[in-house]
Amino acid sequence: MYLLHPFKNKCYTTYLKKLATGMRVRDLLALQLLLAGKDNIIHRVTELLHDEYGLELSDKGRINLINTLSNQFSVSSAKKHLKIVFLLRQMVMTIQFLKYLKKALENEDFQKAYK
Repeated sequence: MYLLHPFKNKCYTTYLKKLATGMRVRDLLALQLLLAGKDNIIHRVTELLHDEYGLELSDKGRINLINTLSNQFSVSSAKKHLKIVFLLRQMVMTIQFLKYLKKALENEDFQKAYK
């Protein structure tokens, strides 16, 4: 049986809650791309929404998607430039976590432990 690092466990729990409570198409597309190990998630989600659904992702939608992926929320404009750096770091950590989670979910021992 695998034990997750507390941070990874918290991330995993957060994403499961988001999936259970219902997510926007853009959020689900982003998670799908992250689990597939893709880069440029925001750009790819924008393209998929346009190509498959005929929707445009606004600047506010992009910010909301970044906030959703990093589990962060809006801050005052004075702190915004520092927050962007933090959000980017959080996104990198999220991507690393989702890659780890994907690998764990593909592991037969892990699957047996949770059946």
